[in-house]
Amino acid sequence: MSVILLILKIIGIILLFVLGLLLAILLLVLLWPVTYRVGAEIDKPDVKALATIRWFIASISVSFIDKKLDVRAKILGIKVFQPGGKKNKQAEKTDNSQGSQSDGQDDNNKTTLSEADNKDTLEVHDSSQAASVVNEGNKPPAEDFTDELEIIKKEMKANDDSNIKEDSDNPTGEMPEKKLTEKIKEKAVSIYDKLTRAANEAEGEKKDVDLFLKRKTTKKSIELIKSTLIKLLLHIRPRRMEGELMLGMSDPATTGYITAIMSLICTCTEESFEFTPSFEEEIIRGRIKAKGHIVLGYIVLLALNAIIRKSFRRFIKNSMAQKDGAINRVDKIKEIFSGG
Repeated sequence: MSVILLILKIIGIILLFVLGLLLAILLLVLLWPVTYRVGAEIDKPDVKALATIRWFIASISVSFIDKKLDVRAKILGIKVFQPGGKKNKQAEKTDNSQGSQSDGQDDNNKTTLSEADNKDTLEVHDSSQAASVVNEGNKPPAEDFTDELEIIKKEMKANDDSNIKEDSDNPTGEMPEKKLTEKIKEKAVSIYDKLTRAANEAEGEKKDVDLFLKRKTTKKSIELIKSTLIKLLLHIRPRRMEGELMLGMSDPATTGYITAIMSLICTCTEESFEFTPSFEEEIIRGRIKAKGHIVLGYIVLLALNAIIRKSFRRFIKNSMAQKDGAINRVDKIKEIFSGG
């Protein structure tokens, strides 16, 4: 009995250790912040940029210099991924192998060229002899040729007679006016019927969308989504940003939108950042240094806050049903115009 209790005790200790380890890993993933740093020097069209992302013992760096993209990954300071190094090694190996193969191919080409010349001379001689024999033995007789001409003439006369009969039935070669007007009327009625049916389907879809947007659950869910997105953007924003940037787009309205966004970002950062919009010329010039952090646990809390609410779950269910109904209406309209 004591042995069984001892075994159960050991199993319980192992299970507790595994559960504690899993809980520690989960808390580490959720609470350990993901830090990022971004640096760039821009003088259009020249761009130099470097971005690094770090979490616990791992890091990823992405650089863009002289129009070349480089990605590196490290764990405990040891390089794990660097595609550029592998490409260089493979290129060296291919160059060496191609150099050794090219020497052997030159010798083989010389021998094959001499053999090909001899074969060509023999083939030309043989083909000339064969052509002369075929031309002498395969000349068609004159009688067969005249018979074929007579058969072709008879077929042409028969076709002409049939065309004359068709023209005599309809001398003008045009469709009667009554048949033509009837066909035009039928076509116009069918087109009008299709358009009215499609318009009814579109009107029904518009009514369904209006009813969906007027529901209380829809309005509450939209407000919840807006507030959640604002909190998320404030969380992932750079905590520190310094430098200066002069920006001007081809469309002044686009420059105005970017100016509004940058003004919000600059007011939320701790360091000074100068942003100068240019509404007269298209220009991108400046230097930027920014860094911040993201906590995955906070993002999970925002998601759970939305999922827990009954109105949001009902909004998701209704939106999926609305999507299926819209797809069915579009299919009906396609069937109408395809003649279904």
